[in-house]
Amino acid sequence: MYMAMNISSIGLNPMRSVNWYNMAAMNNVKLAQVFSKKMDAIANVKPVPRTDNTVSSSLRKDSQEFLKRYEQSMTRLQQAAKDLSDSKVNGAADQMAATSTAKDVIGVQATGKLTSPAEYQVEVQQVAAAQTNQSNSTWGRGAPLEGGSFTLATKEGTAEIKIDPTAVKTNKELYSAIADEINRLDLGVTAEMQESAGKVSLSLTSAETGKENGFTISGSFAEKTGLNQTKQAAQDAVYTVKAKDANDKLDEGKEYTSASNKVSIGEDKIEATLKKAGTSTVKVGEDVEGIADKLDNLVNTFNDTVKFLDKNADRGTGVLYQMRRMAQLPTGEKAMNLVGISANSDGTYTFDRDVFTDAMEKNSSLTKEIVSGNYGFAEGIRRSAQAGVNTSSAKLVDNMKETQNIINRLTQFNMMNQWSYSPMGAYSKAGAYNMFNYFTSGAMMNMYI
Repeated sequence: MYMAMNISSIGLNPMRSVNWYNMAAMNNVKLAQVFSKKMDAIANVKPVPRTDNTVSSSLRKDSQEFLKRYEQSMTRLQQAAKDLSDSKVNGAADQMAATSTAKDVIGVQATGKLTSPAEYQVEVQQVAAAQTNQSNSTWGRGAPLEGGSFTLATKEGTAEIKIDPTAVKTNKELYSAIADEINRLDLGVTAEMQESAGKVSLSLTSAETGKENGFTISGSFAEKTGLNQTKQAAQDAVYTVKAKDANDKLDEGKEYTSASNKVSIGEDKIEATLKKAGTSTVKVGEDVEGIADKLDNLVNTFNDTVKFLDKNADRGTGVLYQMRRMAQLPTGEKAMNLVGISANSDGTYTFDRDVFTDAMEKNSSLTKEIVSGNYGFAEGIRRSAQAGVNTSSAKLVDNMKETQNIINRLTQFNMMNQWSYSPMGAYSKAGAYNMFNYFTSGAMMNMYI
């Protein structure tokens, strides 16, 4: 004896009208439409005479090339799906990444494995800069100036450069010769002759940033040409880092200086590139961008595979069976839509990165489960690709007659009854008790999903 229960009276929603039977029927209708497009193409295929050895050899070569491309296509699809598996060691679903809220101020990347969430506020007072000296401009075709000399002193050493104007004909040749000599000395300074509107100048820049990499220029030639004047002084980067504690509050912070704009944050596991003065928040958390990139790659690879199979559907029954597998949704359509994946009428998928990013912010655990879980989108595609890899070569390129028969059967009116699965029937045969459990489970799923 059992007692009837009003589900809505205990706070649960009644079952939705869309059930697994309807979803299976809809998928089979789409599949029938895809297969029906192949009927005309296959009907026009004419038997190839066996007497022509040249044609027969050409067909064998064509089939071998197809089998090779088929295997490559399925292997790529399988690997793209595996890259999103949550069971893979260091898989995308389990990785953490560092991000910057102001990428024009600070760029960040992990230099080691990040194991726990963290957040830092980084304020850049000034970035590190290299010293630059530039001479006055003079006409490039003009006769060289008077001779003289200048001394270049850096932390790498000191060199005196003497100028002989009689060795060249123009100022352009003179400045080019001086630049070549400075670069040859390799003193940590790069020299360049610059030309604009017929005038030339000589520019010297320290090879590295920071005060310690500055240089000095003195001498009669430097004074006459203005080469001793500093256009950009060498300077160190100055920045302050404040970390959030367990109570989600920023500490007092610490100021740092660096000769380079590449600095470390968070126990040397985050490399930051300082770009300009400003403030940015550096966060360590789930690798949203990394997962999105791999999901985008999986969708693109899947779509390429579908198009490849579509073009070769008349080759054999194995191709058609693989198309059937890939036409079936790898997971629930509503779940796919939640993470930004939508199914198209031609059997391909569309990925919306913004929807996925928003879903990760709202509920990252559910989003990753839909994408990378044991019954998620990626795992469903991986199983389909694995079945494609296991398909025998003979079935992939078998005779056209059998292929035509399969298409005719798939497009029959009673196709939905043959392929649809009805869980209602299985549960109803087991009695009222199991039927009640079935409805209760469905109601609970409606409440949580």
